[in-house]
Amino acid sequence: MTKRWSISIALILAACGEPGPAPLGDAGALPDASPPTTCGAPGATVGAACTVAAECSDGCFCNGEEACVEGRCEAGTAPCTDEHECTDDVCVEAARTCVFGPDSERCQDDDACNGREVCSADLGCLPAPALLDCSDGDPCTVDECDPTTGCGSRTVLRDADADGAPDARCGGDDCNDALASIGPAREEICDNGIDDDCDGLRDYAEPSCVATNDTCATARAVPGSGSYSGTTVGLAADGTSSCAALGTDAFYSFRIDAPRRVRIAVWTPVDTVVSLRLRSECADPDPTRDVRCANNGGGGAIVVDEPELAAGEYVIRVATAVPVAFGVELSITAPGTPVRGDRCDAELVDITGSTVIAGDFALYDDDLATTCGEAGSLPEVVHRLRLDRPMDVVLEASLGMTPIVFRGVTLEVRRTCDDESTSLGCAMPDAQHDPLFEDQGVSRLRYAPLPAGDYFVIIERRQSFPTYELRATITEPVPRLEGDACGTAVDITNRTATLEARRLVGSGSHGTRFEADYLSNCGGQGTLFYPDAVFRFEVETTSDVMLDVDWLGDNAHLFVQADCGSVASELLCLDTPRSYGPPLLHSLPPGDYFVITRAGAYHAPISARATLLPPTPRPDNDRCEDAIEIGDGASRIDTLYGFQDDVEACWAGRDALYRLTLDRESAVSALVESFDPFSPVTMGLLESDCATPVADECVPRALDRVLPAGTYFLAVQGYQETDFRLDVFVDPI
Repeated sequence: MTKRWSISIALILAACGEPGPAPLGDAGALPDASPPTTCGAPGATVGAACTVAAECSDGCFCNGEEACVEGRCEAGTAPCTDEHECTDDVCVEAARTCVFGPDSERCQDDDACNGREVCSADLGCLPAPALLDCSDGDPCTVDECDPTTGCGSRTVLRDADADGAPDARCGGDDCNDALASIGPAREEICDNGIDDDCDGLRDYAEPSCVATNDTCATARAVPGSGSYSGTTVGLAADGTSSCAALGTDAFYSFRIDAPRRVRIAVWTPVDTVVSLRLRSECADPDPTRDVRCANNGGGGAIVVDEPELAAGEYVIRVATAVPVAFGVELSITAPGTPVRGDRCDAELVDITGSTVIAGDFALYDDDLATTCGEAGSLPEVVHRLRLDRPMDVVLEASLGMTPIVFRGVTLEVRRTCDDESTSLGCAMPDAQHDPLFEDQGVSRLRYAPLPAGDYFVIIERRQSFPTYELRATITEPVPRLEGDACGTAVDITNRTATLEARRLVGSGSHGTRFEADYLSNCGGQGTLFYPDAVFRFEVETTSDVMLDVDWLGDNAHLFVQADCGSVASELLCLDTPRSYGPPLLHSLPPGDYFVITRAGAYHAPISARATLLPPTPRPDNDRCEDAIEIGDGASRIDTLYGFQDDVEACWAGRDALYRLTLDRESAVSALVESFDPFSPVTMGLLESDCATPVADECVPRALDRVLPAGTYFLAVQGYQETDFRLDVFVDPI
């Protein structure tokens, strides 16, 4: 230590210009040479005498840094050793550096199912980033993983609710694979409104169900508002009613603790009486004891409505001319409030869990109009669906107890109850009987999956049939085959993709691999009979897109949507293949688009390609807002080249639009003629909204009529791009 301190002082003095002591000779303990920088003889200095560590360096990196300990050189510690067993510790002498090479094979735990473990040079062995994905995309196979061999699938029938009965969609006989309480091995529960044993007979339609509510004393107590099943089969005539004297009867009781509005609806195909009494006066033979009484006069719906019924216990008597099964719909609300489910602001029945609900339209008013339902004042009922995570949802609505099943009901799902523009699909069954399907009377909507959120399910009556049944099947999402759903859409951006024929099979009782999921604006509003395939293309910069799709069959449809599955986002919809060539979408902005095809030929392959082209400007009068004014008459030679299909005037096809502004009543004549005899054009006259036909006005070539003052639109339409001549004459009256 004294020697080092002296040397430090000498160096400082030398730096300041002062003379220092004479330098030590080579025999001294401190060398003035630097350690070697090359590795010539590794370990050669070990054991040699030393005074400082620099005397011990052998110039090698990979055997560590030698040290001077008590006057002798000792070997260093190798620098390239870490604590991780899965790394190869390598020292590179020439580069004087360490390399730690990870070897993931040393981390494997011999369990293929939990994925391949990985080796990190910094952290050592880490778990696999993901479990082994053994899904084959087929919901009707059981996907398995063996720890030794890895993935494998067993072709067995899917049984999602594990009740021992396979799913009907996969060829099994379980009519509801979301609820283990429903299946062919279950016993029928006689008063829950559900076909528990999947034999097609519900509640008291089942021979094993025998009613016990034959008298006032044995009246079935019901808890409040709801749908209840009943029958007069096997019962005697025990009571009286003030509005008619009929035979066999059944009794129901309920209690209210404050004045309430009570509505009772019953529908039967025979002469029926429904009466309401206080429980204390139920057995009194005096018919004037009735609070209310109604008779359906031979068959149909009965509604008993008491606007403000006093607190107490009451009995409902249902008497039928002949023994028959029926349903009772009971609504108990505060005075002046709507019936539960009657409109958007009423109390709504929640169908978040898989369920079956039956009801009677007689209780409900016409407050909403569905987007695909029939015209006229038709009542509807509203239910709420609330999902806290994405789920597969199948909604099926039918006429329930009504014997004429193929007419069905209208079914719609919306995000906002009273806003038609938020519709996520509207369905009603095809009135034409299709022998290929057992469920031709069912309106069906399917979402696989439906995102989390609140939804409103609307069921609207069709014609005069009064009852309905809603079946909601809500399950965890199952994998979908490639091209079978929005989430597995096949990319066709500047490429052709084909979905194999063997994977497009029928639905209904035939079992299915490709499901029927999506509705459209042109012929897709009916029941989802035919399976559909989904393709997608991506537009990076504004482009024209030409679609070349093979879609065959009498029930074929092709539609393009910006938001997959949303009818409101539809850009194009065609039914039955046309002869005018591949459809062209003009100037699409950047984004993802979905091409959904439905082929009526069950086993035909579907091929599709979306070719992106430079955008072409849309002609001036291709849209309603840019229509050419012809209110003073016109004689023009125009074209349909580059035009799109924007309005429904006469038929689907390209349309050129003209505005006809009349300041007073006028006689209007128009004549249109195509320059190509093989590419005909036609005309359609529209109201001021450029959407509603004027008295369904559609003429092949000529228009001649008197129009009141106002604004109208004339659409010249054609399937093919062609030139035409248009002459318009306006004669004010």
